[in-house]
Amino acid sequence: MACSLAVQLRNLKVFCDVIDRRSFSRAAAENGLTQSAVSQCVQQLEELLGTRLVDRSKRPPTPTAEGKCFYDGCGQLLRQFETLVDEVQSLGQQLSGRVKVASIYSVGLSYLPGLVEKFETLHPKVQLAFQFAQPEEVYGMVERGLVDFGLVSYPAPNQSVACRFWREEPMLLVASPKRKTNRVEDLTAEELKQLAWIGFLPHLRIRQEIDRRLQSIGVTPRVVAELDNIDSVKHAVTVNTGVAVLPEPTVRNELAAGTLVSLPCRALEMQRPLGVIYRRGATLGASARVFMELAISEAAAETAVSEAVTENANAVAGA
Repeated sequence: MACSLAVQLRNLKVFCDVIDRRSFSRAAAENGLTQSAVSQCVQQLEELLGTRLVDRSKRPPTPTAEGKCFYDGCGQLLRQFETLVDEVQSLGQQLSGRVKVASIYSVGLSYLPGLVEKFETLHPKVQLAFQFAQPEEVYGMVERGLVDFGLVSYPAPNQSVACRFWREEPMLLVASPKRKTNRVEDLTAEELKQLAWIGFLPHLRIRQEIDRRLQSIGVTPRVVAELDNIDSVKHAVTVNTGVAVLPEPTVRNELAAGTLVSLPCRALEMQRPLGVIYRRGATLGASARVFMELAISEAAAETAVSEAVTENANAVAGA
């Protein structure tokens, strides 16, 4: 019976990996199996259920309607099992198990490398796995129980997802150094109207917040390009004379290298809130809880240091 349970759990995981990675060969590499063995795992599940789960005639392989339904349930079941195993193994022992986190690209690239390095030093037996995706995809993975939690900007709780505040990022008005400006005075509303703006797609929350702030000072931006991610916006600004409002951590390297410059505009001072989202009613395993708390505590510590530096600078300036 134990062997049968282990085999079925392995088959479930392999099936989910085929769907997640849209490939039998990548699922094989993920699980240390041959492609033929992966195909047999999926076939055993199909025989057990009496229905086809994957349409192998399509490239990439696509779940059937029955396969999609089974995949959603399997993801939740596997996460619950992993959480239970993690909890039991962690009792009185060093943390172990696996933590799965989904993140929007800009947040993951800015913060996860440092967090991973610190967490792995403290808890070397824990395996960390990350998936970068668009915001709606991160919410979907959290809702379906495919990850322990997600990292997003402008977190929005709903019936399925709860959230915790994580940190705030200052936003900057940036431009290409091709503009050849050493301006120190704030840009006026009239000057902002004359600029060529590189914007995000209208449905994205970051675009809506930027537009709302511009409208509050009487500016309708002249948008010359609309893109769906921060890297694309940065590149577009770098290669032409347009401007954009972007989170400071995402342009820190470019500002230091001189490939972007920051333009003064106190009227556009704003923050991008980041949050941790997780499935309502779900119990996080010990390792996932510790990783989440590390992320939140690190952000709180950085904020406290930043506020202390600012307070000290203001005191010196007023002396």
